[in-house]
Amino acid sequence: GAKLLWKGELSLAPLTAIGFMMISLLVVLRLYALPPVNIYFQKDLYDFATYAKKLGKDTRLAAYEINQPSIAFYAARRVPKVEKARTCDIKEYAKAGKLLVITQKAKAGELAEFQGLKPIAERGKYVLLGNIPDAPPFDPAQP
Repeated sequence: GAKLLWKGELSLAPLTAIGFMMISLLVVLRLYALPPVNIYFQKDLYDFATYAKKLGKDTRLAAYEINQPSIAFYAARRVPKVEKARTCDIKEYAKAGKLLVITQKAKAGELAEFQGLKPIAERGKYVLLGNIPDAPPFDPAQP
């Protein structure tokens, strides 16, 4: 066996077949298995972002202490990421008009000083806060 490797007499057909099977597996995973898994993990953020999208461009959406670029994609707009050290930005956004903030439930207490922000919905480990008194009810089933 080892002598065959050194003489270059080993057939490449089995290695080619293994390579083809690996590529096929990756394609199948990428097209059929991973999208549902990604949707499962991103569903709550997707629902919050599409809710903001329904409210229109005059409603600002911000993410507090969350680094999820997919929120901007789902909301079809720029979504500023606000860090704990920059909570003053939230006050400025709220002064400018309608504001929605997506954050983790564990971080929501850090925004308690902004009395205008009230919980609109909670899903999984996330909460959607807003300063919109006449906001429509959060219903992810409605497109």
